[in-house]
Amino acid sequence: MMNRKDCLKFLSTTLPLPLLDLWSDPLISDGVKAQTSPLRTLFVYSPNGVFMNDWFPKSFTKLKKEDHFVRELELSKSLQPLSELKNEFSMLTGLTLHTARANGDGGGDHARSSAAFLTGKQAKKTAGSGIRAGLSADQLIVNKSILETRWASLELGLDKGSLSGSCDSGYSCAYSNNLAWKSKNQPLPKEHRPALIFEKLFGAKGQARQRASLETMWREQKSILDLSQQQFKNMANYIGSNDQHILNEYRESIRTVEKRIAYDLKTPPNQFKTDLIIPSKTPKDIRKHAELVSELVALAFQSRSTHVITYMLGQEGSYRKYPHLGIKDGHHVISHHGHQLVNTKKIQKIDHFYSQVFAQLLSKLKSKKEGNRDLLYHSQIVYGSGMSDGHKHDHAYLPILLAGHAGGKLKPKQWIHHPKETPLCNLYLQLFKNLDLSVNQFGDSKGFLKGLG
Repeated sequence: MMNRKDCLKFLSTTLPLPLLDLWSDPLISDGVKAQTSPLRTLFVYSPNGVFMNDWFPKSFTKLKKEDHFVRELELSKSLQPLSELKNEFSMLTGLTLHTARANGDGGGDHARSSAAFLTGKQAKKTAGSGIRAGLSADQLIVNKSILETRWASLELGLDKGSLSGSCDSGYSCAYSNNLAWKSKNQPLPKEHRPALIFEKLFGAKGQARQRASLETMWREQKSILDLSQQQFKNMANYIGSNDQHILNEYRESIRTVEKRIAYDLKTPPNQFKTDLIIPSKTPKDIRKHAELVSELVALAFQSRSTHVITYMLGQEGSYRKYPHLGIKDGHHVISHHGHQLVNTKKIQKIDHFYSQVFAQLLSKLKSKKEGNRDLLYHSQIVYGSGMSDGHKHDHAYLPILLAGHAGGKLKPKQWIHHPKETPLCNLYLQLFKNLDLSVNQFGDSKGFLKGLG
């Protein structure tokens, strides 16, 4: 029988593991400094702005002209799904994305919104070659941090993205479909297929063809956990009850996701091929798709596969329909509501739905324990859009939430208002500071935000 050090060594090579109390054992670490909880950073983007009257608190209209204030968080109609998580996030108002405005470039606010959201840079108006935005905040973190993770970052979404073609008034689809930019000329395409996200987290990196693909295993009703089943059993003799609970919950989460992905990939036996297949299916129901990707985000952080993720709930300018909400019109179309009640009600329903998706994501992070806390405590999460009022294509008073505690560096449950035209990139300076990165200017930033900690 393997001893615990050998079991742990084998497990960590066959499956990425969560942070355990065992890591601080000198017999395991061999004198290496005990591992502590890393700070995770997540950016979540929702498309087409919001219906501001229902997204912001009712008192916002009277208070928004003030220079700065910090009040207890008030939940608006559209944010009600987050009511049980009120202690886990703050609302930031007054932030602006000036570089998403035309600034002489004419139409294309949707493309500029997503292109500038994490870069703070004005996108070059081109539908072909020569695309240009800027280094995004997530990639600055990657460049300046020592990240001993399987992946430096993950770029995820609920829509299939494209890097070519024209999507908005002469702007390349690369702007509308992506948040992350590795350099000013290189967007990082997102992955929307749950099976491929799972493969990134738990597959054999760089040697997928040297063993049966995960897809093959799922079709044969096997699990990635089968590869290390005996070692898990052996470890039970050596680890404490807290570590055992964490491992059991972790394994159950992996298996639950596996089952759901395998179900989505079912095909008749006569269509099965033994070669490595790139799974292309996604759940048709956006609710199921979002829940699955949110679970994968939580697993990515728990398994320490990455500490940096961008997650687009929809491409900017999205025409997605929402049959489960009784909405047959495209999102972009009804975002230009003209203040007609029939349209504003639909937009409010969509905003409410995206709040549900975000609440579910936060709940999954909060449910996964790490040390004496949970993953949400060890995270800093920005949720929002590069556009406020979708009807006006406005980029002031952006709908921004800041969730998590950043390991104790953030103080949630606040409504923090800043003067109009305060750059959104000022927020990113604070996130960099929380990561102990020395960055005093980014995008169009002009200083650090007040009142976050």
